[in-house]
Order: sequence, then structure tokens, then C-alpha cells
Amino acid sequence: MVFSEVPDTSFTWIIPDFENVLKSSNDISFYSPNFTTSQDPNRKWYMFLCLEEKSTEHCDRCKTYEKYLKNRDEISIRVGKNSPVRKKSSTVKDTQQNATLQRICNPKFKKKRIYLKFKCDELFGEALELKVQISIVNPTGKMFSRSFILSGDEVSYVFNDFIDPEDLGKFLDNGKLEILAEIFFPERATNRKNFEDCLNVEFLSDVQLLIGEDRISAHKVILASKSPFFNELFLHNKEVNVEDINPEAFKEILKYIYTGKIENWSLSCEILAGASKLQIEDLKFECEQRLRKNLTVKSVISILILAEDSNAECLKQHCLCYVLHHVNDIKKSETFQSLKSEPGLILEILRRIFNKFSKGEIRIFNNIKLSNSQTATSRCCEFLQDYEPFFNSETLSDIEIHVGEKKYRSHKLILAARSPVFRGMLMSNMKEALSNFVEIKDMSADVFEELLRHMYTGKVENLQNLGLEILKAADKYDLDHLKNVCEEFINKRLTHENVVNIVKIADTHNANFLKEQCIYFTVKEMVYLAKKKKSFISIEDFVETHPHILYEILTILSKLCHIEYQS
Repeated sequence: MVFSEVPDTSFTWIIPDFENVLKSSNDISFYSPNFTTSQDPNRKWYMFLCLEEKSTEHCDRCKTYEKYLKNRDEISIRVGKNSPVRKKSSTVKDTQQNATLQRICNPKFKKKRIYLKFKCDELFGEALELKVQISIVNPTGKMFSRSFILSGDEVSYVFNDFIDPEDLGKFLDNGKLEILAEIFFPERATNRKNFEDCLNVEFLSDVQLLIGEDRISAHKVILASKSPFFNELFLHNKEVNVEDINPEAFKEILKYIYTGKIENWSLSCEILAGASKLQIEDLKFECEQRLRKNLTVKSVISILILAEDSNAECLKQHCLCYVLHHVNDIKKSETFQSLKSEPGLILEILRRIFNKFSKGEIRIFNNIKLSNSQTATSRCCEFLQDYEPFFNSETLSDIEIHVGEKKYRSHKLILAARSPVFRGMLMSNMKEALSNFVEIKDMSADVFEELLRHMYTGKVENLQNLGLEILKAADKYDLDHLKNVCEEFINKRLTHENVVNIVKIADTHNANFLKEQCIYFTVKEMVYLAKKKKSFISIEDFVETHPHILYEILTILSKLCHIEYQS
């Protein structure tokens, strides 16, 4: 059976401080986390590695013990180079013989062995045959590899002596052991006929394809047999113009349809996008395999987005796994910002990070520090105390404001001085300036009263009950100091129950300090709740209403926290 050259799954298992494990005189064992494959996700695999003392009855210095086993009449043992041969009668008790062997057999010859098992706990339904290659790797590359094949109904394979411990010690990276398990599935069989001689030949052609400025002759029966898209299209159109597929990629796809071959695999991304649109599943599969093999920190985000757009689920899952293993490096890549427009993918990444963290598969080192006040000093409002006697007073008032059923007597000069919005309203030819009457319909009287109080006195009351509503009003009338006061008050009262609602309001009303602190708090709280295995903060609503907040959460998590996989 021929297996694919590209692994379906590559799983890396890191065991730190393995150098000291090799020096230990005790038997020590390790279990890897579970992992699976995209083609056969029901099989949950893991590796078991054990360093144990190998049971030996004699060493190289007493090879004559073998003769004793064959002939018990006598045993000849030479202890040293010049020592005479001593003979024992076969009547000597076995215990005496064993005691003699113990004296001459140096214990240092008792060897250790590395036992490695590759196993799945359970088998569901009909399983696929697979090839497994297990390698010891370090920054130089693969240093040692062994492979085996498992039939569909087999659940384990054992290496009793996977590698000599002394050899293994030479391959460690700063004392760390890194094991790479790669799983390969059989290549997909194809019965594709080679129609290379018919490619772009007018003979018997019955359709014209417009590719950029080129017009290519093709054959409906060949195209329709390989592409459901073409099959449906030909029911209605004779001439086909494929505008949203890269022209060079489409030419490669056409070659594949006629010959089963791709010449320019540098266009893998463009070919995958085209194969997805044209519904050519076997070509789509080949593109996925090649892209998965060549993932890098720089390319993985763009390929993840492509996989999502192309409905390439296997490639998508592999990319998500790669992102989790390299999130600390990916945050520095230029393509990381591409996730801004992909809130659904960000949500999947965040879910996976916190799920694995709650299961103990990864560690998150939280370096987030919360702040209770803004760094910028709020403008002092002490001078406003002089205006306090005029608050809602008819004395010298020149404008009346109606909010619901309440009326407030105010002063144009103070309103214009304190609020750019009122200034624009009262210094123009708007009806409010001409009539000396303002009606406010979009807030309650209680909220407006606190707004007015702050404009006259620099003070605000009832923040406990009206904090968020006052913040919204302060944003509408450009009262920065009042907005700052509200932000700091609300920030001190964040909980995992209210933070989602508050960050939405902060984002909508330009409360940048509060928004930033909400995001910091959200990440910090999610780490805490996941560690305690409690319910996560519900961030799913951001996908529809505030998708960019998900990007900011991921950015803060990757920027201010360090994420690493457990060994």
C-alpha cells in the first residue's frame, strides 16, 4: 500500500529536563496529551514512554554463563585477564553458582532501555490503515526516526527498545526531549484518464473558457465529470467567464482536470480557492496536504483564513493547532492583523486556548496588571463651585430645558463653556438658540440632572445606579471630565457577570480607558476561571455586535501573557 508523503497529523511532545531523567536510577514514565487525525478523528492517540532498567542475567564479562546453561556438569569462569580458570562441580547448588556470578558481574553493566508505546484507548466503527513515524528532533532537524504501520483494527504498537539512552542523550536540546509523531494515511486512488492531448484543442471542443484575456477551448463532458460546478453551469451557459479565480491558478486547475497533474505548486493557495469554488474535491485535498506540510509562523494566519473561506475543514483544524503551538510568535507576524476581520476564527482560537488550559494541556503565565485610574490627570473643576448657586436656578437664567416632565432653568454661557455640543447648538441659528428652549428626549430627567449638576459644580451623584447612563450622556455632550469620572467609578466595580455588557457600552461611547480595562479584566478573569474550571465569560456575542473586541482580547492575551504547552 502506498501512503501519502504528506502527514495528516504532526504532533509534538516535549519533555523538559530529560537529561536528569537519563541520569536517574529509578524507573520513570511519561504520558503524552491525547491527539487525533483529521481523517479519522474518532481515534484518540497518545504515547507512553518509560525509562526502565533492563533485566539482564549476566554481562559481557561472564559470557561463559551461557555454557553453564547448556552444560551443568561444570562451569568455567575467568575473572581477570591473567586469572586461572576455576572449575565447579555440577553438584554445587544453584545458589552458590548465582552468588559466584554476582561477585564477578559488575552491576554497571545492567543496561537501561527506553520503552515507547503508541496507543489509542478505544476504536469506533471502521478505522483506516495508517503509517506512523516517530522521530527525535531538535533545532537541527530529525535526528532519529522509526516507523511502523497499523492496520485498521489495531490499537497499539510497542518499541521495547526505541533508542539507546546514550544515543538519545546526544540529541537533547538544552536537556529537553522533543518527540515528533507523524501519521500518514494511504494515498487516494484515482482513476483519472489522461486527456492531455485534448487540452486547449478545438477538435470536438464545445465550450469556450475566458481566462483573463485568454480564450481556451474545452470539452463539457471532461469538465463536468470532474467539477459539479461546471456540470451545473453547463445546463445554462455555453461560454464561461471565471472572473473570481486567479487566471494562472485556473490554468493549473484546467491541466489537473485533463491530466491529473499540477505543475506550479507555488500557487497552492490560489489553486485551493479555485478548487473549492469548482468543487473539485481531490484537487482540494492535495492542496490542503501541501499547505499543511509547509505551514510557517508567517503564513499560518493567511492559510487559516483561506481554509475557512474554502471550507477546507482538515486544513483549518491543522492551522488552528499550529496557531496554538506558536501563538507567542504568531502575534509578532505581519499577518496577525488579518484576524481583525475574522471574529469567528478568533473565537475558535480563544475557546481552544482556554479549554486546553482548563484541562492542564497548556500553561498561561498571566502578566496583566489592572489600573483603577487613568494616567492622564483629570482637569480640576474647583472653579466651578462658584457657579453652584446658579444650578437649576431662575437667577439670570436665559434658557429653559425640558426633559420628560421636568423643566430646568439654565444659562447659555455656562452650557456653551462646558459642552462643545451645547456651544454649537446655542451659537448658531438653530431653533434652540432662537427660542431659548431645548427639549431632550433621549435620556431620563435623573441622568440629565446629573449632567447639568456636573456642568455647574464639577460634581456628580448617584453613579451607583446611573453610572453607565451618565457615561453615555457625557459622551453625547462631550463632557470629558465627567466621562473620566464615570469610567473610573465603573472600572472599580467590574465583575465577570457585567464586564461583557460594560465593554460594549465603553466601545460604543468612546470610553477608551474603560474599554481597555474591561479587556484586560476579561482576559485576566478568563484565565482565572479556566484555571478553577468554572464557567467562562460569555464572549460569543462579540462576534455579531463588536467583532473587533475579540481581536483585542486575543491581542492582549498573546501580548501580556505567555502561553506554552505542558510536557
